Amino acid sequence: MSNKRYTKEQYEQAKQINLVDFLSSQGFSFTQQGKYFKCKEHDSLIVLTTGGWFWNSKGIQGYNTVDFLVKANGLSPYEAITSLCDSSTEIEVIPKKAKTNKPFFIPEEAKNYKRVFAYLNKTRCIDGAIISLLMREHKIYETADYHNCAFIGFDENKIPRNILLRGTGKKEFKGDVPSSDKSYGFHISGESDIVFVFESPIDAMSQATISKKAGYEYTAHHRLSLGCTWDGALERFLANYDINIIIFCLDNDKAGHSACEEYMKKYRELGYDVERIVPKNKDFNSDLIEATEESLTSQQNLKGD
Repeated sequence: MSNKRYTKEQYEQAKQINLVDFLSSQGFSFTQQGKYFKCKEHDSLIVLTTGGWFWNSKGIQGYNTVDFLVKANGLSPYEAITSLCDSSTEIEVIPKKAKTNKPFFIPEEAKNYKRVFAYLNKTRCIDGAIISLLMREHKIYETADYHNCAFIGFDENKIPRNILLRGTGKKEFKGDVPSSDKSYGFHISGESDIVFVFESPIDAMSQATISKKAGYEYTAHHRLSLGCTWDGALERFLANYDINIIIFCLDNDKAGHSACEEYMKKYRELGYDVERIVPKNKDFNSDLIEATEESLTSQQNLKGD
């Protein structure tokens, strides 16, 4: 084990180094889009104005430049911190030549959405009226090629910017259309100043179904799917809607707990009222399926009596 150590002062100094400024000094360029910066050479690399960053194509994220050098470059914390503190030290960062990314496109629609409707309604137990409304709003449709379920995230001009794909067959498939911008989340519209935040569109629809079955008007509140645990879609959403209360409904697992803890602190400090609802099982669709099966079993038992 190495005996190399860095001081607390070095760590604090390194943490304060702005990632956009640092990468810009290494030859990278960025465009600012609201509360985040997008790297031109690596368009899935997002740096938030708060200092955090997310590299979607690599599935890594962090809070500062030290994290970036450790996770993206493979440096040890000691190497990252001491290199940042010593301006004479050259740091070899990620390759400057960006790979050619496939352009964003909208998959062709199937002639009808029967398979997707059956998958969401029968397999996932989501309320049929909720599915139908989202289909009429064109937030959900069925693709012509593989009959996947497409969930769309629109920009402020109602132009699709992010499309998540989920398979409807027996073999599970999850993916995104290439070059989708995850800062545009899947949104179930509401009217209040409350937004429920989920990881997946199916969980958002599932919780809406649970709410409706309990006798509540599910359209009263907004529901937003991040499509992951990164909160880029939430930041963009809050910039466009008058929201006072955020209710986090991320998965009941290590990643969900960690993200909720971070975001509840972050948005509370920004002045929002924050709450969390933890699903009984891993996620809200699992809760919905379990409740539906229990209800059917109960009904069958009553008929048997």
